[in-house]
Amino acid sequence: DSSLSTIVHLAAAAALVEIGSDRSFDAVSNRLRSEFERGVPNGETVQRLVQLLGTMGGERIIEPVSQALLRVRPSPSSFKHDEARAEAARVLGDLGARAAVEPLKAAIESKKRNDYDAFQSQFAAARALGKIGGSGVFDTLMEMVLYDDPGVASGAARGLGDLGDSH
Repeated sequence: DSSLSTIVHLAAAAALVEIGSDRSFDAVSNRLRSEFERGVPNGETVQRLVQLLGTMGGERIIEPVSQALLRVRPSPSSFKHDEARAEAARVLGDLGARAAVEPLKAAIESKKRNDYDAFQSQFAAARALGKIGGSGVFDTLMEMVLYDDPGVASGAARGLGDLGDSH
């Protein structure tokens, strides 16, 4: 049964992360990659794998977490896909690495090209930009406050609050 296999893989990956195994990053990122190779990834599985990568931290997680943010497409039949994308945005924001800015912007821009409900992930991506800060983020967030999408606009407002008085 594939759901049992998924549970076993997630439990094994979590155990590797918990014990601090050097192989944990490879195990988790490879499992995430295999979710994308399936065609339509399981939103809950992706969300859990992104959470595990988030606990590892470090710049090496940017690429696989960015892939989760950009490759998982929310679907009208499942909120889990948007939750997975939102988790990826939160992890990138918490990491605070400038390398995450472009994937976060791309995730927000993807809403303009697609007609799907992605409030959580749009909010989280805009907010993550505010947590990261840096050159150009203030102007980007100011533009996003004017978006028609309430997830982007409210996340951008919160992101501006996270930037503080530095601008």
